[in-house]
Amino acid sequence: MQEQFFDGDATFLPDEAICALAKRLGTPFYLYDEQSIRIRAEEIRSAFAWNPGHQEWFPVAAAPNPSVLKLLHLCGCRAVVSSVYDLELARRCGFRPEEILYHVVYPRPQDVEIIMRRRPMLVFNTPELLHRFVAGGAVDGCIGLRFNPGGEYLPGSNAMGRSVKSKFGMSKEEILRAAKMLRRAGVQKIGLCLGFAKNQISEGYYPAVAKTLFELALDVQEVIEIAYLDLMGGIGIDYRHGGEDPRLQHISEQIEELSDDLL
Repeated sequence: MQEQFFDGDATFLPDEAICALAKRLGTPFYLYDEQSIRIRAEEIRSAFAWNPGHQEWFPVAAAPNPSVLKLLHLCGCRAVVSSVYDLELARRCGFRPEEILYHVVYPRPQDVEIIMRRRPMLVFNTPELLHRFVAGGAVDGCIGLRFNPGGEYLPGSNAMGRSVKSKFGMSKEEILRAAKMLRRAGVQKIGLCLGFAKNQISEGYYPAVAKTLFELALDVQEVIEIAYLDLMGGIGIDYRHGGEDPRLQHISEQIEELSDDLL
């Protein structure tokens, strides 16, 4: 893989190299920069090193390319999926069941069979789906619940989330009822997830999500042990306006401060 970088709007390969690839491979084709992927993965790991339990989860649907997924796995990332296709792809790229977070979204009966056979970590968006799996005796290990606090935006953020219109996530009351039901079903720990939007470039967005999630966790932990908190989403890049990208370290420091104050 080419290791030379260029400034400005140039790609990481010179034009003549790209033209040569086009002649050899034909077009269109995707070209990924392995070195940049490794660097970005290390930047995220370093920024959140203050949290010994930090893990980076990559959505398989964002780049369903085996070479990229295998590289991310080597970089220590885990996988997020929401279909049996993505589940099988992640598994074949080396991700173990405990390294795959499966968001259950209206699965077909045959999907449920595959999910239960592969045993990824499950996240439920609705009480109805959770009840369906519990009734079938298909929940064990650590179960995730996705929170939807309602409202049009998160305090402290410039990003409009419009969570009140989202079909994903449970209210606080539903989360608490679900936690009690899971405890009765023998589940020892649960995870909590919250995400309004993807690729947000507002530096206030992720600290606001973290604050809302931390406050929920304080109430839920009185019912059942919390295994993880998932901020979801992924930090974006300001391609359109050409401005500065969100400062990862600054975002991390704000979340660390909230963690010290609230947890």
